[in-house]
Amino acid sequence: MKKVFEYLNNDREAFTKNKQNEAVSLVDPETKKVSLDLVNRVKCPICNVDNANWCFEKEGFDFVKCRHCGLLYVNPQLKTDVTESFYKNSKTAEAWIGLQKNKKEQEWNFINKYKPALECISKIKPKGGRLLDIGCSIGQFIYESKQYGWQPEGIELNHDAAEIARKEYGQTVYEEKLENLELAEKSYDLITLWGVLEHLTDPNDMLQKVYKYLKDDGLVLSFVPNAHSMIVRMTRNYNSTVSGLAHLWYFSPKTIDKFYIKNGFRKVMEFSVLPQVHEIQHFLQYNILYKEPNMLCDEELVFQEEERSVITNLINRNKMGYKLITIAKKVL
Repeated sequence: MKKVFEYLNNDREAFTKNKQNEAVSLVDPETKKVSLDLVNRVKCPICNVDNANWCFEKEGFDFVKCRHCGLLYVNPQLKTDVTESFYKNSKTAEAWIGLQKNKKEQEWNFINKYKPALECISKIKPKGGRLLDIGCSIGQFIYESKQYGWQPEGIELNHDAAEIARKEYGQTVYEEKLENLELAEKSYDLITLWGVLEHLTDPNDMLQKVYKYLKDDGLVLSFVPNAHSMIVRMTRNYNSTVSGLAHLWYFSPKTIDKFYIKNGFRKVMEFSVLPQVHEIQHFLQYNILYKEPNMLCDEELVFQEEERSVITNLINRNKMGYKLITIAKKVL
């Protein structure tokens, strides 16, 4: 039987399995919810209120939508110390590093994420400049950015990932939080947040620090799970990016615009990536998302090439891809 998901290698499956196991370990067997001593109720980071509609549940976490701005987020959320311990010491973190080292994963990252972003940024800042990548993992993005004229540095709190970035990629990587580093204010032309904002208990605090270290004409780039995504809207708790343990905030084009404005930025460019039409078709065939099918008969629902093209164009035009890339400029 032909394999449907070529990217589902052993490294990715190990990462997914560890993430699921660690999420389940937090659940109280009696209430079927995450243990109350591990969580806090939170307010919407845009509106600063706790006034939301319940949407769905996954692995003991509740996902809600702010009634004022529409932000989708987890509430209640794990306490900050629980979250930080998870990222530093968990098997999921180890599996994530192993996945990022995979050559096929690196090729996929460059083609689907880093290249389109770097090409867009080059239209705004063709000469490059100083770049700081917060949460740089093993350093692939800062390595790739050099060919576009950037002089990059990275911040990575996981020691193993930071060591790979330094030894295998030859990059400058700090292992301290941004506020603990003796970096000059207004010293960077671009600060990037690849898969960072959704993990933070206080994303406003991060963006305010980014503002401080950017030059007056500086840019910030964020890459986040897209709540406006067609496949996320359709599959909700079945989707792998939906994780109450790891992903706390699910921005859309509208909500991230409000988030940036609140923190002193103006959005200048934005697009979604990964339309995932293949995965949408798979799910609509009554299959489990990201699992190989075991049906022996032909499926009735199959998008033809022209139909796939129409759906892909619709998703891209409306910024409904799986992930959202936003570039914003510092406002004085």
